[in-house]
Amino acid sequence: MALQVSVDISTSPSVFEAVEAAAVAHFKANPSDFSGEKMIIANLVGDPLKYMLCVWWEYAYPGTLSADVAACWSFRGVV
Repeated sequence: MALQVSVDISTSPSVFEAVEAAAVAHFKANPSDFSGEKMIIANLVGDPLKYMLCVWWEYAYPGTLSADVAACWSFRGVV
Protein backbone atom coordinates (compact mmCIF):
# COMPACT_ATOMS: atom_id res chain seq x y z
CA MET A 1 0.00 0.00 0.00
CA ALA A 2 1.15 3.55 -0.45
CA LEU A 3 0.10 7.01 0.46
CA GLN A 4 1.21 9.61 -2.09
CA VAL A 5 0.70 13.32 -1.53
CA SER A 6 1.73 16.16 -3.81
CA VAL A 7 3.20 19.03 -1.78
CA ASP A 8 4.53 22.48 -2.65
CA ILE A 9 8.25 22.79 -3.21
CA SER A 10 8.31 25.42 -0.44
CA THR A 11 7.25 22.80 2.12
CA SER A 12 9.74 22.76 4.96
CA PRO A 13 12.02 19.70 5.23
CA SER A 14 10.79 19.41 8.82
CA VAL A 15 7.38 18.36 7.45
CA PHE A 16 8.97 15.44 5.58
CA GLU A 17 10.96 14.53 8.70
CA ALA A 18 7.81 14.63 10.84
CA VAL A 19 5.91 12.38 8.42
CA GLU A 20 8.82 9.95 8.35
CA ALA A 21 9.07 9.93 12.16
CA ALA A 22 5.33 9.31 12.54
CA ALA A 23 5.36 6.47 9.98
CA VAL A 24 8.41 4.80 11.55
CA ALA A 25 6.86 5.10 15.03
CA HIS A 26 3.63 3.49 13.76
CA PHE A 27 5.54 0.66 12.07
CA LYS A 28 7.54 0.01 15.26
CA ALA A 29 4.42 0.14 17.46
CA ASN A 30 2.65 -2.44 15.27
CA PRO A 31 5.38 -4.84 14.09
CA SER A 32 3.04 -7.77 13.51
CA ASP A 33 1.00 -5.73 11.00
CA PHE A 34 3.86 -5.09 8.59
CA SER A 35 6.26 -7.39 6.73
CA GLY A 36 9.26 -5.16 7.29
CA GLU A 37 9.07 -3.74 3.77
CA LYS A 38 8.52 0.01 3.97
CA MET A 39 9.82 3.20 2.42
CA ILE A 40 9.35 6.93 2.92
CA ILE A 41 10.60 9.14 0.07
CA ALA A 42 10.13 12.53 -1.55
CA ASN A 43 10.37 12.59 -5.34
CA LEU A 44 10.11 15.23 -8.01
CA VAL A 45 6.95 15.10 -10.12
CA GLY A 46 6.01 16.65 -13.45
CA ASP A 47 5.22 20.01 -11.87
CA PRO A 48 8.48 21.88 -11.09
CA LEU A 49 6.82 23.49 -8.05
CA LYS A 50 5.74 20.21 -6.41
CA TYR A 51 7.21 17.17 -4.67
CA MET A 52 5.54 13.79 -4.28
CA LEU A 53 5.74 12.59 -0.68
CA CYS A 54 5.32 8.81 -0.67
CA VAL A 55 4.95 6.46 2.30
CA TRP A 56 4.95 2.85 1.10
CA TRP A 57 4.43 -0.30 3.18
CA GLU A 58 3.62 -3.96 2.85
CA TYR A 59 1.15 -5.61 5.20
CA ALA A 60 2.04 -8.86 6.94
CA TYR A 61 -0.45 -11.64 7.55
CA PRO A 62 -0.32 -14.77 9.71
CA GLY A 63 0.40 -18.02 7.90
CA THR A 64 -2.70 -19.58 9.42
CA LEU A 65 -5.08 -17.88 6.99
CA SER A 66 -6.71 -19.81 4.17
CA ALA A 67 -5.17 -19.36 0.72
CA ASP A 68 -8.11 -17.22 -0.45
CA VAL A 69 -7.94 -14.88 2.52
CA ALA A 70 -4.14 -14.73 2.42
CA ALA A 71 -4.27 -13.74 -1.26
CA CYS A 72 -6.55 -10.83 -0.39
CA TRP A 73 -4.21 -9.61 2.37
CA SER A 74 -0.93 -9.95 0.46
CA PHE A 75 -1.54 -7.23 -2.10
CA ARG A 76 0.28 -4.02 -2.89
CA GLY A 77 -1.58 -0.99 -4.12
CA VAL A 78 -1.73 2.75 -4.23
CA VAL A 79 -4.32 4.67 -2.24
